[in-house]
Amino acid sequence: MNFSRRISLLLAALLTLPQALLAAEASRFTPSAYTAGKLEIVEGIPLVTVSGTPQEMGEQLGTLLKRPVGQLMEKQDDFARGFGLGANLHSALKSGLARSSRLLWPSFPESHRRELQATAKAAGVDVDVLTLGNVMYELSRFPACSTLAVEPARSTTGDLLFGRNLDFPTFGFLDKYSVVIVYRPQGKHAFVSVTFPGFVGVASGMNDAGLCVAQLEVNSSAEGSSRVNFSGTPVAMCFRRLLEECSTLDEAEKLLREQKRLIMCNLAICDRQQAAVLEITPKTVVRRPADHGLCPCTNHFRTEKLAVGTACSRYGRLFAGQQLDQLAQTDVARLLDAANQGDRTLQTMIFEPAKLRLHLSLGPPPSSSRPLKRLNLAEVLHGD
Repeated sequence: MNFSRRISLLLAALLTLPQALLAAEASRFTPSAYTAGKLEIVEGIPLVTVSGTPQEMGEQLGTLLKRPVGQLMEKQDDFARGFGLGANLHSALKSGLARSSRLLWPSFPESHRRELQATAKAAGVDVDVLTLGNVMYELSRFPACSTLAVEPARSTTGDLLFGRNLDFPTFGFLDKYSVVIVYRPQGKHAFVSVTFPGFVGVASGMNDAGLCVAQLEVNSSAEGSSRVNFSGTPVAMCFRRLLEECSTLDEAEKLLREQKRLIMCNLAICDRQQAAVLEITPKTVVRRPADHGLCPCTNHFRTEKLAVGTACSRYGRLFAGQQLDQLAQTDVARLLDAANQGDRTLQTMIFEPAKLRLHLSLGPPPSSSRPLKRLNLAEVLHGD
């Protein structure tokens, strides 16, 4: 074989390597079905669909995701190191932390408690440890993530585009466990969550009405309120309620104001027509609308009432979109990639709420550096 032929084969192998790696990572999720639930691999992405009551959905999730949930629960020491709780926590300390997380249990929405209990039972894991996993993310201090919403008048498609990077430490393994879950709860809006096995709340999601949400951490505000209110509900569970119960941004803002919230953060949010950022503390919600049809967001408050410091290079890279008269999906993807945080960018997505589509990249970070796979979710969200 001549030299040029060898080089051609090597380049071809390198070009197919990312897809091969993605397929290998997806193998930890095994296609299966259980009652009304189903796990399938679509475009190399694990997609789970569950339906019914909270207990039924929890049982379906615990059964279909038993292996990855169990694997994540076995990595308690890795999580502990990542969250700065020590290299090797004594088992008594670990169980104490898990039990203490149950102090927040009464503030969980009752339907989410029932789902979490059913998931833990079906997966064969400790419900206290699973509960800890659902609150530890919010109590950590990893300010990251980027979003960019483009309202219809600035979009080349004439429809709103909502892009998001999820940035978080991998702890050496977390990037291998991303999953897309479609929930069809009885009597509520169906919605999709880009998430991790065992996580009940929603950090990134869209419902069947086209309402989209994305959570971004914030650690300080001019209001001077505490970052944490231990009598509040984990905000990811608050945001899930928005998807379950609301159709528009205005409805979601009203419901959010009515809920007690565990932490301060930004909520990037849109419906099919408009986008905004809701700047949230345990005491206050302030709405920041789109600026000339674009709404970028990172990890600072920017309204006069709550802003402390607003310097952020990622925000500047996203705001560069204002130089374009109109933005296509490829422009949003490019701007998200410009704002990536290297080995902390685990998930990159663009929602099309009018068409109920999701464009998604998962796997080894930075996820923004690879092409996004398209998932058409209209049929599965509507139960057709």
